[in-house]
Amino acid sequence: MYLGLDTSLMEAPSRALSEQQIRGLARTFDRVADPVWVEDAGGRRLYANNAAGTDGAAESTSLAFEILDHTDRIVGRLKTVGR
Repeated sequence: MYLGLDTSLMEAPSRALSEQQIRGLARTFDRVADPVWVEDAGGRRLYANNAAGTDGAAESTSLAFEILDHTDRIVGRLKTVGR
C-alpha cells in the first residue's frame, strides 16, 4: 500500500507510538543540534528535543516525515528543519 503526503494521518487512529518507541526517539534526537519534533497520528506533540525549544517558531518551515508501523500504517510524523 502506498501512502503519500496527501494521505490522512487519521487513517489508523488506533495505532500509536509506544512509550518505549518515544524514549528511543528521545535517545536518538536529544543531542542533535537541529530542532526535531515528533507528533502522533492526530497531530499531538509527543516529543521535542532541546534544539526545538518550546515556542515552535521554526516548525512553520519544517520538513515532515511519516513514521510507519510494521504494516506501513502511519503512526506519527517526525519534523525537522531542512538546511
